This record gives sequence, C-alpha cells and structure tokens, in this order.
Amino acid sequence: MQIIFAIFSFLDKYKFTSSEKEFIKIIKELKDIPVLNKKLLYEYGLYECSLVAELQDVDKTELTKLYNEMPIHNKLDIALKPVEICEILGKEPGSFLRELITDLEDKILSGIVKNEKEDIKNYIIKSRF
Repeated sequence: MQIIFAIFSFLDKYKFTSSEKEFIKIIKELKDIPVLNKKLLYEYGLYECSLVAELQDVDKTELTKLYNEMPIHNKLDIALKPVEICEILGKEPGSFLRELITDLEDKILSGIVKNEKEDIKNYIIKSRF
C-alpha cells in the first residue's frame, strides 16, 4: 500500500507516521533510477530496492543475487575497524576517518579493493590518507 502512495504526491492529504513518510520519500527517490546496482543496494537496502524493482519490472531474483554477492552490506562489514585504520596510519581518530571509510566502501563494492585486512591495509598506505 505504501508503495502506491510513493508514486503519487498525496503526502499532504493523508496522515502518515514520520517513518512512513521517510519510506515513501526513499521510494520516490529510487523509482526512476535502475535499482540493479550495488551502490544503491548498499545505500538503501534490499527491501527498499526490491519494492522499486517491482515498479521497474526488474527480476527480484537478480536483485537478491546481486545483493548476496556484495562483499559488504554496511560499514561494520569492512574487515578493518576504524581503530585498526588509525593504528596503521599512526593517527588519532578524526574527521579523516569518515572520508576514508566512504572511500573504502566504494572501492570494496566496486571490486577495486578486496574486503580483506591485508588488501585494505595496502590500499590505505598507498592512498596516503
């Protein structure tokens, strides 16, 4: 039912909870973007992308397969933790970590860096964060 409202602009006419409004907003954002995409699956999750896949006539089996093949599904899945990254770099935790972790997420999802401690360590050292 919520997905129907995401297609139309009825938010002002009906009372939705804040979580329902957020959900509808996400569906509206995704409805015109091809969801068979690791980056979107990572950012929005399988459930939301699956609902949009129905709107786009995308095979949900393919979407689920792509999701299951992803090396990480959230930041916590990265093989090196922020504390370990700081130790490698010899730095105290700071704002650089956010940028570095975002970069690692992208590189791991795109297959440039394997989600293995040694590979991540080598990438961090080479990238000179």
